Amino acid sequence: MVWIEFILSAAIITFAAMQLAKYGDVIGLRTGLGGMFVGTLLLAAATSLPELITTISAIQSGVPNLAAGNLFGSNMFNMFAIGLTDVFYTEGNFLSAISPDFLLVAVTGLVMTGFGLIGNLAKLEKRIWFIELDALALLLFYILSTWLLYIRS
Repeated sequence: MVWIEFILSAAIITFAAMQLAKYGDVIGLRTGLGGMFVGTLLLAAATSLPELITTISAIQSGVPNLAAGNLFGSNMFNMFAIGLTDVFYTEGNFLSAISPDFLLVAVTGLVMTGFGLIGNLAKLEKRIWFIELDALALLLFYILSTWLLYIRS
C-alpha cells in the first residue's frame, strides 16, 4: 500500500510541476519580473515545499540526520538534474543556452551549501535571539542574493 501511495504522490507532484512551469512563465511575463526571477524564487520555493515539510517532520520526529540528508540530498539531486536536463534539451547545449545571470544563482547556492557544511563542522552554539549564527548567515545571504537577483532582472 505504501508503494502505491508513493507512486500516486509522485504522479501528482509531476503533474503539478508541469503546471507550475507553465503558470510561472505567465507570471514572469505579466508581472515583468522575468522567467529567471520567477523560476529562481517562486518556482523553486513551490517545488521545494515537499522537502521543507519532510525536513520539518523529520526534525519534529527527532531524526536530524534524516532532515539533513533530505536537504543536502535534494541539493545533490538538483545538481544532477542540471546534467539530465541537457539530455532533454534538443536545441543544443542547455548550459550554453541559459542566461549568464544564472551565475549569481549558482554562486548563491554554492555559498549557502558551504555555510551549511561549515555550520555542521563548526558546531556553533552561539545564538542571536533564537537563531544560530550559521542559520542567520544563511537567511541574510539568501535575502541579499534574492534582492540582487531582483534588481538585475
